[in-house]
Parts: sequence; structure tokens; C-alpha cells
Amino acid sequence: LERLNLHLSVSSFIDVNHQNYKRFRTIFFQRYHIIPDLNAFMGYDFMRWMANAVSEDGQEGLINQMHTTDYGLASGYDMHPVYSDSIELKTEMNVPLYYENRSIRMLLFIQQDFQLTW
Repeated sequence: LERLNLHLSVSSFIDVNHQNYKRFRTIFFQRYHIIPDLNAFMGYDFMRWMANAVSEDGQEGLINQMHTTDYGLASGYDMHPVYSDSIELKTEMNVPLYYENRSIRMLLFIQQDFQLTW
């Protein structure tokens, strides 16, 4: 796989090299007496992202584009509105149907393991 220069795109991947990884894992284990799984890391990332976005920009911070370097321990957020293509559903105000996360992570297979490239 290394010779193939394999890259994978994933929406979530626990970055064990992140500066806060060991701290989060230790505190989580001390509090709940279990090793955190992917859901725990993603929940932590989501709550941290939401708190930062709201404290900096209010409600508008939840729908503004994030910097691509602002990833959490397992995921990142790049929220974008999705509008209807249907003429019947379009309104004068052009209200989005929903918001989607367009954030992905790129992994590269190096030295017998996947490593986060960006």
C-alpha cells in the first residue's frame, strides 16, 4: 500500500498525534472507567466546535465556514447550507433546507499505519 501511495478520505479518524488526545483519554477514563470510543471523541469535538463558534460569532458562527486547520481529535466541521433545486420549494427568502458538514480527512498509508495528512 505504501508503494501505491494510497490516500483515503474519511469523515472521522482519531488523531492520536493531536496535542489533546492523551489528556482527553485520561480524563474520560478517570471519570467513566472506560476507554473512549470514536463516538466519545466525536461528541467532544462537536461540543467544543459549537461552544467556540457560538462564543465567537453567536448563532452565525454555526453556519460560517471554518478554517481547514481547525480540526478536533476525531473530526472537523465545515458547515454549508443546502438549498432546494425544486421551483415549488424555493421561497423569496431562499431559506436552506438543512446544513451539511463537508469536512473530510485525508489519510495516507505510511510505515504500516494510516496517518492524517490534512
